[in-house]
Amino acid sequence: MSSLNLVYALSALIAVLVVYRPFITRLDCMRYIFFCTAAAAVTLFLFVSSLPLISSEESIQQYIHTHNNITTPNRILVSNNFGQWKPSASALSILVYNSYYYKQNISTLLITLWKDASLLALIAATSISFSGIISRWDFPILHVKPQEHIFYDFLYRHVSSIALILLGSYSNSINTGSYPHQVVSIFCPVIAMLYLFSGPYLFRRWRVVTATACLTTCIGYFSASHTTQLSVFTSWTVADWFSISFIFSGATAALDYWDAIMNTYPYLASNNIKDHVRMQDPMKLYYWIHLVKTIVNLSSESELDSEPIEDIKAAIRSLGDNKRSWKTMSILFPSNLRQEMCVLYAWFRVCDDIIDDMDPKIYGTFALDLVCKFLNQVFSHTNNNNHDKLISGRRRQRRGRSSFSSEQQQQQQQQIAEIATKFSKSASQDPRIPNAIDWDYYAQYLNETQLATLRGFSRLAPILCPKAAFALTDAWKIDIHRKAMKSQDDLLSYAGLISGRFAELCTCVIMYKSGRGNWNGGDPIARKDDVLQRARATGQCLQLINIARDLITDSLEGRCYIPLQYMSSRRTYKILKDSRDPSRVGDNALKSYAIQILKLADCCTAQAQDGINGLPYEVRDGVRAAFEIYSAISPAIRDAKGFPKRVKVPKRRQQIIAFSCIYGFNPGLMDVLLATGNKILKFTDTKITGVYKRTADISLPSNK
Repeated sequence: MSSLNLVYALSALIAVLVVYRPFITRLDCMRYIFFCTAAAAVTLFLFVSSLPLISSEESIQQYIHTHNNITTPNRILVSNNFGQWKPSASALSILVYNSYYYKQNISTLLITLWKDASLLALIAATSISFSGIISRWDFPILHVKPQEHIFYDFLYRHVSSIALILLGSYSNSINTGSYPHQVVSIFCPVIAMLYLFSGPYLFRRWRVVTATACLTTCIGYFSASHTTQLSVFTSWTVADWFSISFIFSGATAALDYWDAIMNTYPYLASNNIKDHVRMQDPMKLYYWIHLVKTIVNLSSESELDSEPIEDIKAAIRSLGDNKRSWKTMSILFPSNLRQEMCVLYAWFRVCDDIIDDMDPKIYGTFALDLVCKFLNQVFSHTNNNNHDKLISGRRRQRRGRSSFSSEQQQQQQQQIAEIATKFSKSASQDPRIPNAIDWDYYAQYLNETQLATLRGFSRLAPILCPKAAFALTDAWKIDIHRKAMKSQDDLLSYAGLISGRFAELCTCVIMYKSGRGNWNGGDPIARKDDVLQRARATGQCLQLINIARDLITDSLEGRCYIPLQYMSSRRTYKILKDSRDPSRVGDNALKSYAIQILKLADCCTAQAQDGINGLPYEVRDGVRAAFEIYSAISPAIRDAKGFPKRVKVPKRRQQIIAFSCIYGFNPGLMDVLLATGNKILKFTDTKITGVYKRTADISLPSNK
């Protein structure tokens, strides 16, 4: 029996999986299991439902007609036996009853059933993979719009569901007695249920859902054209294939929709932080129980608080075009982890900018105190005894803050009221934000985007390590006071504080969102200190490379992180920091300093690689790609002539490294292939009228 249908469907799945393999998440694994099992069950249902198309008498006559070697007495015996067979007409029951004569036909039917189930399972897996490829470039939560009028929610959910049910009824009425053409009428209620629960998201993501359904429809229809006559899919039309493909793509999008809502609004399922930890792993039953609770407790998007979504948008905007490398790397992460990582990195950049933007000569340590005050209030939940102290201290601060005139106070209060009314009201509705935070106070000094990133960070506070967060303030203190690095040990300590501790915070988020427990320090069983230590080494290594690259940039801004032990005299330090004139030091000296710092980074590389290997597989390739791309700065500095102001890795090189890390190729091999391709391109020059012209430059005729 021909198996070309499975070959075609399997080839399409392999082609899609080759691209999607590095991005497969734990939720995708469960989707493969659920959808493929459901596809097999649907095939069995359709197969059994299609069998009663012929009566038992017709089956007998067909069998006798095709088996001329049966003698007349045996024909009478067969007819009498089937005449006593009272159950409803079914080809399968006939074959089972006469297994002696029909043994070959039973095996044929079972093989056909297995091939049909396998074909539909391959179509389902292809739909999941292709949908994941084209939908991962955006956050699903950004397509949730609580501020949209409730009329649209009613239209997307209920009106579309009723319309689909009516369409299924109409299709059933015009195809009565013709079962193969009633497939659409069977699947319409299922599609209606998808729109009832996830209609707004399916309408907003119609391009992704429709493109996936169209692709799998083509694959399924083409593969089914090579099936046998016994196959369920022999008589399926394009409409039938599109309906089942739309179910797969729509269910994939619907699961992304509710997963995003549950991760952004976990209190819809439970207010217990322990339950929030349990609902992070899709491979456990707790996840699905809380997902059902979220669906049951939310009847409309208008019931959601729009503030968390707006804060995520503000965090993404705050990263700006200058942080493309971070956003590109985060694309490799699962969507629920990606949005948390963007919020965390946005908070880190905002705090760093607040401290850098405020001149310490004018404001002193006010910016640092502002950040420290915020962290104290955010992590007040870790020590309930400190809550009253924070409140009383905040009241004393308010009483001691009146150093302005009455008119200035009134103007300031009006400005605060406009911002605080907008932000603190919504913040108080989110139970994840600690009540100890004085948003009115921060609204005096921060803009809306900065406030949004602070609120986003406060929602992450229960899963972050307070020690690591407060260690960042020690690094910012060094930046404010412009302390000199006396030795390379001081430089290592600073790099460990600023980027090492931030890497530790990132690891806490990664482990929490990957279902590895809460690593904030409250659960010593879940927390692995050796993994966090290697994560700090990863951040420390990257920070050293960053310092070596930015020697000139830092000097122009009045900073110098070069250890004094590397310099022949302290006069060099003053030229770089106070005079801000790195040209007087010379490129050779600057390059020698950079190479010595890079040697320190090389000492951390082995431990950094171990730290990456200890991360969950969902994020390991993305982090490794970012690490290797950033590490490529080191050979670029060593190989450069002189010492450039800011070394950059070429985009082509970045793409090769990222591709190699994601798909497991050797970067050296990719370089060889690229160089070979360039040589081949040179040899393809053709001589036209005495002038050499590249074949690649010749304009090809259009296909129009």
